[in-house]
Amino acid sequence: MTNKQIANYIAKKHFTSGQYKLFKENHNLKIEKDALEIISLLKDEFSLSQSDMEDYYDEIKRTQPMPKTQLLLLITEELAKEGLEWQSREELFEILCPDKSWNRYEDSWHQWLTQYTEDIRNKPILTTIQNSLGFSSDFWKLPEMEQIEKIPNIVQSFLKENQRSNSNIDFPSIEPKEPKLTKRQQELILELKKALFDRVATERLLQKNIDLFSLKAENQYFLLQVLSILYNNGFYKFLKNHLFPSLFRHHRDRTDIKLKEANTLINLDNSSYEEIYYLLESIKPNSKEEETDILTMKISTFRKHKLKGVNIERDNLYSVLLDTISYYNRAYQKESHYYPAINLAYMIKLFSNIFPNSKESTKYDIETIYISVQPSIKRDKTEGGDAKYYATMSDLEFCLLLGRPRTLEAIEDSLSILEPSRFLAERPLFQMLGFVDFLEEFTNFDSENRFINSFNQAIDIFENYIRTLY
Repeated sequence: MTNKQIANYIAKKHFTSGQYKLFKENHNLKIEKDALEIISLLKDEFSLSQSDMEDYYDEIKRTQPMPKTQLLLLITEELAKEGLEWQSREELFEILCPDKSWNRYEDSWHQWLTQYTEDIRNKPILTTIQNSLGFSSDFWKLPEMEQIEKIPNIVQSFLKENQRSNSNIDFPSIEPKEPKLTKRQQELILELKKALFDRVATERLLQKNIDLFSLKAENQYFLLQVLSILYNNGFYKFLKNHLFPSLFRHHRDRTDIKLKEANTLINLDNSSYEEIYYLLESIKPNSKEEETDILTMKISTFRKHKLKGVNIERDNLYSVLLDTISYYNRAYQKESHYYPAINLAYMIKLFSNIFPNSKESTKYDIETIYISVQPSIKRDKTEGGDAKYYATMSDLEFCLLLGRPRTLEAIEDSLSILEPSRFLAERPLFQMLGFVDFLEEFTNFDSENRFINSFNQAIDIFENYIRTLY
């Protein structure tokens, strides 16, 4: 059981849902991050003794299922205890979810394995796990005590079945095994994590250990571990010059690595349009979602390339914006996905404000586009990880463009709850900065304009959040 589960269970015994909501609001608490404090307040509010609390714990174990992330953690611990070995989270994912794309679920999988206070609401993943391990969907809903009792039998049956079927789990192979982390590599990773708040110190640390960023077999696993740390914290120049060139081809050709390399180049002003475009072109998408992502990234690279001229002419801006709107619209029409749609909405808003008298500005309706992509937003909000963040922020960016009330508060709350990395926080931030710059340059709007001011306030919220990371 989790603190969140305990707090909600006790509250349900003593409050109506409305009373519980008011109780949390009065104490300025949120269940996602303040569950332990809520439990303490509930104990005081209802004079609950230690004996009362133990009775509640027993009731929860006897009547409530574990959060699915916690159950997944116990299953993986039992698998390890029974001797199953895996070298990485990716390998564990491939064992339990053999028919799913690692590239699509990498961030969610990391979150599910490390933040085991939440549920997994992704039904295809749950179905895949239960099919791989050979249990029915009812197992997810059993009380905690019964789940714990059944886990050893489920794991033993799974291992025996795979041994009989001569599966790819833990069998001799001619495939070379990349060395695990050396003591020096482990120490450097720990030092990097501690030094991230100081970018100068981090750069110095990287340069001091530059020999580890070389094209050698003993460095490969280390490079993959460091890649996520540097990427999430915006060390793009180092990634481009030292890390990506040091990866063996089979790593560098992975879809997830190529996408990270493309995003790295996009974040560097000296990267060429051609370099980014053909890198994206070389990626073979594993799903329709990845195909949409890559297409949208291509269009955004085109947009950045065409609009980055410091002295862009108004007439040229007219044609570039129309072309970009057309491309985003085709990508959006293909899947009705929020990713191309939010980019389309920004360009429509920009065009209609800079060229208000153009007939082209009346062809599109942002509200209609927003409504049409709600299914994709709702779907990704249930997935967790990066998908949840992107869906949440795209939803709120639409609300900003439409002038919806209380959007700024919702952005601030979402950043507090989702705690995105620097890389993720910079995505909507950079979009907003470019949007405001063009409006201020090519319209009569100024910083006092109510619409512009709402975006400037949102920019401040993102910048303040990023400052808290360091």
